[in-house]
Amino acid sequence: MSKESETIDHLIVAEETRRIYRMADDSTETRDGGTVAWRNNNPGNLKFEYATSADATVQSKRTKDEALKAAQSNYDGVVALDQWGNAVFATEEAGRAAQAALLTRIHGSRTIEQTPPLYAVSDYSGKSNVQAYVKSIYTVGDAQGVDLRKKKIGEMSATEISALQDGMRKVEGFKVGEVAISPPSFRWHEEKSLQRMHAQGLGPHTPAASSIAEAGHSGNALYRQALIGLEKYDIEHSIKLPPEQARNVAAALAVEAQKSGFKQIDHVAAGTDGRNIFAVHGTPGTARSKVIGVETVPAMAMSIAESSKAFDQAHRAQQATQRIAPPEVQPAQSNPVQQPGMAR
Repeated sequence: MSKESETIDHLIVAEETRRIYRMADDSTETRDGGTVAWRNNNPGNLKFEYATSADATVQSKRTKDEALKAAQSNYDGVVALDQWGNAVFATEEAGRAAQAALLTRIHGSRTIEQTPPLYAVSDYSGKSNVQAYVKSIYTVGDAQGVDLRKKKIGEMSATEISALQDGMRKVEGFKVGEVAISPPSFRWHEEKSLQRMHAQGLGPHTPAASSIAEAGHSGNALYRQALIGLEKYDIEHSIKLPPEQARNVAAALAVEAQKSGFKQIDHVAAGTDGRNIFAVHGTPGTARSKVIGVETVPAMAMSIAESSKAFDQAHRAQQATQRIAPPEVQPAQSNPVQQPGMAR
């Protein structure tokens, strides 16, 4: 199994005890059941509260985006937050490293006895059992040949920190659920092969980021937002778009979004008859939201290359318009300037 197939690229769906991820190799992985520590690659259960989360105990007023930015600024490998505010890490290793960083940075001056009351906070999942934390940590440490009693976390070796983490994992009842994997499309393998060839100077020369599907392209953010929105809508409503056609539609939506001045795409939905697919900037149905749409069949047939060209043309046209825009007219001064010969 490749490293890319084990690395989460982004979260598509988070509902109850199900997570659906797009992996780095373009496969789709569905995780059902188990504990959130397993579902989210988050063995430390690191949580970042935000105002609209499903956790009724939260008092925070920050938005989900603000909470995610805070998580990503403090820990490597955070790709998303779920509906409760629990972090989703790209890999379990990244989640475990984040847990170790939290323990040493925040609780480094404390002993095991002093840490759980601060770390194991009671929340939606119930009341934390502090005594169980301490007992399990000591038991695991003893089994691994290390004595963790009365030792400050910041003074622990890597082996001792690992034992501490294993103790936390045990008391939290880490449990693996069921996994279902949909393999990546053939098109993804083809694109990866071409990228490797260009990186090695082989094959026909292609300018960097010439495709909207490439990370360096100016339209890639809109494209990815549209693709994620399509994936989520597909899972919830079973529109069953083949992967290549879904990419084509996402690219077409990105083009129309660019033409309409969208800063981002927040939602994607199909019309009631399926003839059109729409992208929304903002909250659907509100006065400030913006909506654009494409015809489904033509969009599915429009290649990534065609959409990339159309996006570039729209982007250049907008830049040209901004350059030639007339300067703002300054308001007239309230005190008129006295002209020669007008003195009294």
